[in-house]
Amino acid sequence: MSEQEREETSPGATRSQHVVLQGPADVRMMTAAIRPGIERSRGSGQTASPACLVITPTIEQALAAAEQARVLLHDPAVRVVPVSGVVRARRTLAAAPVAIATGTATDLLTLRRDAALALDALQVVVIIGLDDILAAHGADTLQALLGDAPADVMRVATLDHETPESDAFLEAQLRRARRLAPLVVGDAPLAIIPRFLLTSAAGRGDALRAVLDEADPPSLVVIAASDLGQQEATAALARLGTTVDGTAVQVVRQPTAQHVAMTVLWEAPLSYEALAEAVAMRPVDAVALLLPDELPAFRRLTGGASEAWTPAARKASADDRVQLLRSALRTTLANGGASASELALLTPLLETHDALELACAALRLYEGAKRETAAARAKAATAGAKPTPPRETRADLAATPLAGRQRVFLAAGKRDNVRVGDIVGAIANEAGISGDRIGQVELFESHAIVEMVSDDAAKAVAALADATLRGRRLNARIDERGGSRPERSGDRPRSGFGDPRGAGRGDRPARSFDRGDRAPRGSGPGAPRGGRPERGGRSEGPGRSVDRGDRSPRSAGFAGPRGGGGAGFGNRPPRPADERRAFGDRSPRERAEGRAEWSERADRMKHAKRSPRPPVDRNDEA
Repeated sequence: MSEQEREETSPGATRSQHVVLQGPADVRMMTAAIRPGIERSRGSGQTASPACLVITPTIEQALAAAEQARVLLHDPAVRVVPVSGVVRARRTLAAAPVAIATGTATDLLTLRRDAALALDALQVVVIIGLDDILAAHGADTLQALLGDAPADVMRVATLDHETPESDAFLEAQLRRARRLAPLVVGDAPLAIIPRFLLTSAAGRGDALRAVLDEADPPSLVVIAASDLGQQEATAALARLGTTVDGTAVQVVRQPTAQHVAMTVLWEAPLSYEALAEAVAMRPVDAVALLLPDELPAFRRLTGGASEAWTPAARKASADDRVQLLRSALRTTLANGGASASELALLTPLLETHDALELACAALRLYEGAKRETAAARAKAATAGAKPTPPRETRADLAATPLAGRQRVFLAAGKRDNVRVGDIVGAIANEAGISGDRIGQVELFESHAIVEMVSDDAAKAVAALADATLRGRRLNARIDERGGSRPERSGDRPRSGFGDPRGAGRGDRPARSFDRGDRAPRGSGPGAPRGGRPERGGRSEGPGRSVDRGDRSPRSAGFAGPRGGGGAGFGNRPPRPADERRAFGDRSPRERAEGRAEWSERADRMKHAKRSPRPPVDRNDEA
């Protein structure tokens, strides 16, 4: 702010007390806005009511305004209270007299209505970022708070962009306010365009170290905008072992006339004249250490020509990485961009975040995954680990030996309206196994059998044990028997594991149904039914022998046709408990499901409508 503007906003000014400062709500604009309140707070003494009230759009800006007020006051005895929480602020404000209070309009109005904030001695009201407060629908709250202030209070507001709503508010609350533009770009061009480095208030010392390590200037001038900044810059150089001798290294408030290799602006310049004076001696390089909210104003001072300062090595690597990322993003967008499922996944986040923020977060996840992958590879190379074998595909599953594969039983089938694609999708989503690693899927009436590699099978069983598919609990488990059979309608597993009967039982081979050696059946009305002799007198035929006198007892591995019982079945060794359980024993739940199914089928057959039989012509029978 210029000297003329300071005089106009001073307590003794004879013109209108209301002032509107046009510019972004950064630290420089905040300093210019609260300066009148600072001057009046010094002379107000210690009272229960604050002399200056600073209203900000956010709590973070309230904290920054309080910090800036302490810097301008240079008096620890003058109390400044930022309101970051209403409950705590009640006790803090009542503890001792307050000179300056900062906070959002909502919090300050709540304290006012609770009689925790008195405005009797209020002299200056400062509104930081009026357009931002109005954009957040805070006009009513702000008007209610200003309505409790004394009529002769001075009102100062900062405004970046004028809108019809802001014009109406200014006409009602800051009538005939003087409009000042502290940020004025002069006619004289800058000798050089300084670069900028974004940092924090506590990180300026580290930022200065990075600049000096990169440039290593033979002569240096650090320009501070305040006495506190000058002290901080001197201490930062002392920590680096650099002596401020007043010749090669200087820390000053006003720019020196001596030509130097580098000029560092410890704080953002308050005006265009201050910036032009800092670079008037044409240093070889100039860098400004800026806070993030000071960057918009600095860009305006330099006409948008200022660039960010970046170390050469970091800049080269960053350029290469940025180019690769941009090329990859352009390729992805050119090949169809986002799918419908991806858009549906990210759309709810747009309610609370900007699309660019979501893209940055996704990019951060991508970069983190790349770093983790690189770290894992480096660790494996250091330990001498073997490279990871390639993932097996569906074609590889067919070539995998049977010993390396297992079959998984799932208790959901055709009657549950389950399809093969549903099963593959459930395994892929729940167990994280891609579809190309899933082998043959056999879908039966009440269950399904899925063939996979042993490791994937164990993983699928663990993930799908309690999962449901179309309302049916899968009860995934390993099918211990294996084998295969053609699918038949209405087929149900006898053991609950869905093992086909065509594979035989236990170690026995499949039955043979070749009846080629049987005698042809008789024909005509006189022949016995089915071409067989009556039960009373069985006789030997060419295709079948009924003499069982010389039959030996069946062995466990006998695969012949079933005959009469007797000694053959009595001599068969009993099955092991686990094999019997796998084949014949079913859980009570499965038996109940089977009984319910057959009962339902019986009811359907019982109540089914049958077509009437055609009449029988007795004359034809005669």
